[in-house]
Amino acid sequence: MDKRYVVGFSVNPEVVAEFDTNMGDEKLPLLDFRVDLSGSSADVAIALRNMGRSPLLIGVVGAKEGDEDLLLRAALKRSAVPFHGLNLLDRTSMALLPVDRSGKSRVVGRRGNVLPELMSEAESSAASCVADPETFRIATGVRSCEARLVHAMFRGSAPGYRVLNPNIALCKEKEVFLRLLRETDMLVVNEHEHQEMGMPHPSELHDFGVATVLVTRAIRGGYCSHQGVGVHYDAVVYPDAKTYLPGAGDWFLGGLLSTFDGALNDASPAFMKEALCFAATVAGKKVTMSGAGNGPTKTTL
Repeated sequence: MDKRYVVGFSVNPEVVAEFDTNMGDEKLPLLDFRVDLSGSSADVAIALRNMGRSPLLIGVVGAKEGDEDLLLRAALKRSAVPFHGLNLLDRTSMALLPVDRSGKSRVVGRRGNVLPELMSEAESSAASCVADPETFRIATGVRSCEARLVHAMFRGSAPGYRVLNPNIALCKEKEVFLRLLRETDMLVVNEHEHQEMGMPHPSELHDFGVATVLVTRAIRGGYCSHQGVGVHYDAVVYPDAKTYLPGAGDWFLGGLLSTFDGALNDASPAFMKEALCFAATVAGKKVTMSGAGNGPTKTTL
């Protein structure tokens, strides 16, 4: 099994319930219901798998089993994504995605709290998953309280294999964030996270050692500074399709990284442009499919 892609640390079961408020009944008609594997890291891992890669997913979970873990086990079995759990939280995170077909929907969720006394063991466990220096190490949805896990996973990497996608709250924690940035080869943020960073031009962040900085801007495409060379890409939009936005950025990242066989630093600007356009195609197709962990395969693009 190809384990050149190791993805962590945000994972949870996602309960997707599709209903219609237009019916006017006292009890809303439930049109569909399922339990999927999700969380930003899980979404990226599933996207990589659907694009023909074989990722290993690392996820922080509850130290004691709860009802969320029963759902997570079912979702992991269904997804068939290899998984390594880190027992670090008071409770496993979970999400509820009500999909209202008559209007906009919103994710309801709860993230577990980190138990500091378990951090050292979790660090060692995370580091043990990435012995090969030429393994892509992809840390997504990272909170400041999880920064030590990222340091552990990035340690020993060859240049060009470390990818950081921070949580918006981490972007506000400047000291912690900049320490991580000095160990990162590719930084991926959306426009809101970029704003919390103070909106530096992506090329300015090269001074901290990061070779590639990508800012995504939803339907307005995005901008990448790759070793000082600017690369723009356009979003792919299906104008007649209903859209379900949760998970779009994760699927974009998974689609992007699936195109790399070697180090990120070795890619030419022309290759990066092609990779970004492919990622936009993946994300564009994904938002026509409900559920953050639900997306296209390479053969259905």
